[in-house]
Amino acid sequence: MHLLLLILIFTTPALASDFPVTETDDQNMAVTLNAPPQRIVSLAPSNTEILFSLGLNDRVVGVTEYCDYPPEAAQKTQVGGFSKSSLEAIVSLQPDLVLAARLNPLDLLDGLRELDIPVFALGPTSLADALDTIHRVGRLTGTNALADSLIKSLNKRKTAVQTRIQKIAPKDRPKVLWGTLKAPMYTSGAKSYIDDLIRLSGGTNIGAQAGTGWPQVGLETLVTWNPQVIITSSDPEKIQTAITRLQQIEGWKEIEAIQNSRVYHIDSNLLQRPGPRVIDALEILANRLHPQIP
Repeated sequence: MHLLLLILIFTTPALASDFPVTETDDQNMAVTLNAPPQRIVSLAPSNTEILFSLGLNDRVVGVTEYCDYPPEAAQKTQVGGFSKSSLEAIVSLQPDLVLAARLNPLDLLDGLRELDIPVFALGPTSLADALDTIHRVGRLTGTNALADSLIKSLNKRKTAVQTRIQKIAPKDRPKVLWGTLKAPMYTSGAKSYIDDLIRLSGGTNIGAQAGTGWPQVGLETLVTWNPQVIITSSDPEKIQTAITRLQQIEGWKEIEAIQNSRVYHIDSNLLQRPGPRVIDALEILANRLHPQIP
């Protein structure tokens, strides 16, 4: 998080000589910009964090109502929610780039494209994808040097975590489940962003056995899986109360993570936003899973 503040101080102007530039987004759509975009609308919190980390806060003219980091983002004009952004509100801001997410409504993105507004949709599903996304946004906005510097710093921290994790034998990597402390729950399946973070932090995501995406599982399945660690973004002040209650409930009290009170809170904004703070999530997760490893 301190890194973002540092990045905001040292900004690099976009170079017109780097343009035109063409990039292909995660909807397999090619976008060509003939000049550095000066009016950018972000349709996802992670996108907004990337833009601000690249010193582009003055060029961000619109965000969603969920874009709350850094705090300055909340002062930008809001165009709606993640899935209910207003086409009219976006168009009124006269953007020369809309940085979208792969899961924004297709009719909204198609409507913008029909108006010849450049749309670039991002949908990283791994930590490596998230870092590459910063590179791509850097190229699109003419902030290549700053993006490269940021990636180098983030990769250094990632390598430090991986060096620690290499000391842990596969048999000592705990079975981890991400979700809420109630059943049925949605969890992170195979090839998901959280699945990747759990693996890279030295855990085994047992939710992966339910398939890809975000599968819903019941208590019987949770008991069968018997996670050793549960990661949740529920209210941290209520977690211990919930654990104490679940230790008295059939099914839940048989789960190792509940028996041993190995339920840890990680801010959902860190864990679920594939942006520059992804390494914060990785470091916290590794420390929760393996506090004994220096």
